[in-house]
Amino acid sequence: MTHQDPHPADDDAESLRPATPTDLYGLPFRSRTSPLAATAAQANGRWASAVGLVRADRASWLADCAPHLAAARMYPHAQSPRLALVTAYLTWLFVLDDRLDHDPADSTAGSRTLAELATVLGRPPSTAPPEPLLRALADIRRRTRELAPRTLSQRLDTHLRQTVDAFATEAEHRRDGRPPSENQYIDLRRRTSCAWIFADLAELAHDTETLPLLHTSAEYHAQVACAADIAGWDNDLVSLARETASDESDNLVTVLARRRGWTPERAGEEVARRIGQRVREYPAAERRTLAHIAASGLRGPERTRHEDVIMSFRDVLAGVLAWNHGDTLRFTDPPTAAPRPHRTGGTPDAEPRL
Repeated sequence: MTHQDPHPADDDAESLRPATPTDLYGLPFRSRTSPLAATAAQANGRWASAVGLVRADRASWLADCAPHLAAARMYPHAQSPRLALVTAYLTWLFVLDDRLDHDPADSTAGSRTLAELATVLGRPPSTAPPEPLLRALADIRRRTRELAPRTLSQRLDTHLRQTVDAFATEAEHRRDGRPPSENQYIDLRRRTSCAWIFADLAELAHDTETLPLLHTSAEYHAQVACAADIAGWDNDLVSLARETASDESDNLVTVLARRRGWTPERAGEEVARRIGQRVREYPAAERRTLAHIAASGLRGPERTRHEDVIMSFRDVLAGVLAWNHGDTLRFTDPPTAAPRPHRTGGTPDAEPRL
């Protein structure tokens, strides 16, 4: 028995929406959106308020950021409790990213936040510190333990800790005035892209868990790394104006411009070219992972569920890119950035606008 391609050619036209990244990079599959997006938005708004992560006076931030649409695109088959939890994870990651971006480079605030997060990740998930960012992390870890096998929960904790450590390395570079080399940045960006977290969340969303023979294999990690490069570098492009305005140097465009003496425009063209190259390499990386599963000895439903997880990474990757380019206002700062449709009300529209 083999996997079922989750992107059949005769799929309902309403569930397949043309994604701008297809035109930008030639992505060979398109994004689709869960019909539970609005439900996820409502649940996420209540949760973010209850844990103090997003204050009432910042409700518009949650609507403009639209983490529920990121989750609905990346995990379109997740049922309500799991889609709500995935949305909470994404919201938490966006709040953390904003916290780190808004702290001055020479301040101890960002480093203190990261140190506290690392401590929380070493504690039982029921621990609920008073600070909202820490309390929210404790809560989503507790909810994860209720919905996922313990081994998957622990793997997710490990990848969260690795991401926090990568953010800390970035903070050290800024504090010490040591911008990374090109190779250092590429390695660091793979970790700050959260790609391995997103891969774990794919298993959580599908109510399954892969065996170590898959998630510890070189083929699996090469595929995730390829997706990490595509998503991370695309994020660098769409966030460049905002990061340039705040003197943020952790961006592949900035790194290439500085290291090679290029203009930002030339560096941006090179980043787009590299994304296109990685997009062309992704199907082969996927095939190698599927071949590894086929050679592993797994049979029947066990083999199928592992293949389906790997195929679901298409949704994750296409969803990230489509959200970057059409669903969120997150990258429109500073005000000179191109305006996008504003969503009114406490709950953003469930229908994505590309």
